[in-house]
Amino acid sequence: MAMVNPAFRYKIVKKRTKKFTRHQCDRYRKLKPNWRKPKGIDNRVRRKFKGQRRMPNIGYGSRRVTKHMLPNGFRKVLIHNARELDMLLMQNRFYCAEIAHSVSAKKRKAIVEKANQLSIRLTNGHAKLQLFNLLQLNMEKKLHKRINEVRAKVRSGVDNIERIDGLQCSVEEFVLRYESKSCPVLITNLQCETLPKYRNQFFKCGEDDDSYSVKIKMTSFSEYIKRQNDDSRLYIFDRTFGEMICFVMPVKSVDLFIDGTHAWNAVISGHKRWCLFPPDTPESLVKLKPGEGGEHNGDLKHSQPYRLVEVLQKLGETIFVPDGWWHVVLNLDLTVAVTQNYCSVSNLPIVWHKTFRSRKYRTKLAKICDQVNVDEPSGMPSSCASSNSSSSNESSCISDCEFCKKSLTIHNID
Repeated sequence: MAMVNPAFRYKIVKKRTKKFTRHQCDRYRKLKPNWRKPKGIDNRVRRKFKGQRRMPNIGYGSRRVTKHMLPNGFRKVLIHNARELDMLLMQNRFYCAEIAHSVSAKKRKAIVEKANQLSIRLTNGHAKLQLFNLLQLNMEKKLHKRINEVRAKVRSGVDNIERIDGLQCSVEEFVLRYESKSCPVLITNLQCETLPKYRNQFFKCGEDDDSYSVKIKMTSFSEYIKRQNDDSRLYIFDRTFGEMICFVMPVKSVDLFIDGTHAWNAVISGHKRWCLFPPDTPESLVKLKPGEGGEHNGDLKHSQPYRLVEVLQKLGETIFVPDGWWHVVLNLDLTVAVTQNYCSVSNLPIVWHKTFRSRKYRTKLAKICDQVNVDEPSGMPSSCASSNSSSSNESSCISDCEFCKKSLTIHNID
């Protein structure tokens, strides 16, 4: 709390410390001792006594310069919200603020924080804050208890994904065995050595109401991670690291979602717990509707016909997530990961179909968009996708067509 000294410190002298009492309050119990000036032609004072009783016209005889002055040297102003502190900004050496008793603990905390920023003295800044801090501490304990319960149910012993060595598996073998068959796999020994220390660069952590990027420094985000207890925490989504998206994520899980493109995710630091459902899994099985809970058709016993894939991703491992797979991720600790979504020959018709209908045309894709046949379900040109073409003809067309080569040049990332 801001400790501001007053501009002038006068000695407050009280000539009279005994309070004035009401007439005959010592004789009648119904009369309270609080001072009331006798008024009226037929009052007790004028009926019994001649003349006028001596009135306290000069108050307590205090100095005018110390009138309404508190012992701390300030005069107080009643405050109801944080905006009212602005009027004391230029008078903070003469007036102090007193928070009204009707102000809630949440607003009181905001008033105290702003008063510290403006260097304004508060007479009752600690009132109600102790109770508010106790309630906040109780909520934090419940949150950590819930996180520990989730960690206990993670089933860390279950790991049924196939693992391969990236140094021994060629690109052609990977495409043939996993990418073309839409099969998730965990790859090891792919990451190179990283820098021991990253420079203090600005990272993107979100967007404002006008869709402008909101950036934060690495040092500020590190301090935020150490002190944060938010329920909805900030993530870093940045493309400055090798033109790939770099994630810096606190301990938290993300909602169940699905990607329309292939993706790989490499963990640089920390641990991730993955749970994946195949594309043929019904959405009603993996996504709860609002208000649903308890005994639901998404229980584990109903998911036996579908091959549930669980994996614990550790430092230095890279996971390949095919398009169309439902997946959810739980960060077990502070996690730094690099990810990339890409389009390949195997899923080009699907990705192009979604890109053409869901995104605005880009300048680089203008010539390709002119060749798209919107009457075809895949969005492919009529020369490439005809109703009578077989699957073999389509595959050869995808590899030989000029349209497909342009698409692969733009979308595919080697």
